[in-house]
Amino acid sequence: MKQLLICLALFAAPADDVTLPGLETENAGLTKEQVLQSADWRRTMLLLGTWFDTQKLYSPEQVLDFKREINKRVREMSPADLLRFQQEITDKLAVLNGPAAREVKTYLREQLSLASEEYRKKMLAGLPDIARMSADQMQDYLNKFVLHAEAQQRGSKAFLQAKSAQSQMVVSELNKQRQEADRAISSAVSSGGWGGAGGVVGAKNVTGGQIPMAAGYYSSDFGYGGWGGHRW
Repeated sequence: MKQLLICLALFAAPADDVTLPGLETENAGLTKEQVLQSADWRRTMLLLGTWFDTQKLYSPEQVLDFKREINKRVREMSPADLLRFQQEITDKLAVLNGPAAREVKTYLREQLSLASEEYRKKMLAGLPDIARMSADQMQDYLNKFVLHAEAQQRGSKAFLQAKSAQSQMVVSELNKQRQEADRAISSAVSSGGWGGAGGVVGAKNVTGGQIPMAAGYYSSDFGYGGWGGHRW
């Protein structure tokens, strides 16, 4: 009879019961209060609190929202949930202190240093939600942010290089035109091409010619000033 009852119990077990042996009693000996007062939990919360106090990107309002959400979740957790949440916080802190996060912080500081308050708020509102996103989601977000920032920096650098090259071309062309004008003036002076027998028009001491008013030249040796007759 006893063997029959055992067989019936086995056959009556749900076909979809996939609970692994022993996990139903995981941390069964711990109470919620014991977890919250443990050295590991307190150390994790201290690290999180220190990060909140020293970070410079999230606003005080955002930090308060994160803390409220964390407290709300903790109140609803079992001892086993708390232990898993403690590990989750540890993983998040590793992301927040990792290389991708450091690159994002450096980029934002540079970009926001001269930004308007409206643009600053818009940028910071898009930062990862520490309380609601998982560590993997935060890491993925930061990785994408870094790629976007690098693409923007490459675009800005290419634009500045192109603008610099264009400016150099303009300066070079102006220098070329000035040199050509100087050569033309020198040639005209030496050949007497501006009127008079071998001199610059208007110059009393240069072979009798005179410089026309439109030329705009003035010298103390000339009888009048250029550009409307005003002396410099």
